[in-house]
Amino acid sequence: MSKNKKYLFILGFFGLTVTIATWFFFGTINLGSINVKLNGLPATAPTGAAVPPPEIAYGQSWPSDASERADLQSSGNFSFISNPGCTTKGQTDCISLAGSAAIQGLKNLSAACDNCPIQINGGTECWLHDKSTGRCATTHHTQGDYAIDIAHGEAIDSYITSGRTPLCYLPKNGVPRPVYLIKRAVFWDEDSLHWHADFNQSTCKMFTPSPRYR
Repeated sequence: MSKNKKYLFILGFFGLTVTIATWFFFGTINLGSINVKLNGLPATAPTGAAVPPPEIAYGQSWPSDASERADLQSSGNFSFISNPGCTTKGQTDCISLAGSAAIQGLKNLSAACDNCPIQINGGTECWLHDKSTGRCATTHHTQGDYAIDIAHGEAIDSYITSGRTPLCYLPKNGVPRPVYLIKRAVFWDEDSLHWHADFNQSTCKMFTPSPRYR
């Protein structure tokens, strides 16, 4: 064996011995902790959930819903119980459609009822619906969700109820009130003033055992 081969053999044997000793000493080699980089890029994607945007605090500016209102009015016979929309979180004399996911559902509803008049009584002004915590945690009336309050009216009431059997009855102030299912939307006759509509529900489970989410 030449001197070079003998040297390489000794060096390899020494490296193997060190590796085995390290394995016995630490118990295991945590490959997940090794951060290998190729061309300056990490071999694995960084971990960690995305950080949600900060919650809008009471008294701070609330987003405008001008574009949502314009979209509805350009496609149907829509009106709103308050004009303009909310400008501040905590405001009590307004409604808002800012960030509502129900806009397309409302447009479909308008087309289905032959462009009948639809007045919006409630939208994403979550602080007026989640009165238990004030943090919008127990209501679907919030940005990115599908809940909308629609005022009672002869034409819209007829469209929702005619020829349809209630899906269930839910209590409001001790009085059972009907819930109707139309395609993938539920319409709860919440009180004498309005329907609570949700365009992403098809059962009464969201209200059981009591209408916590509304």
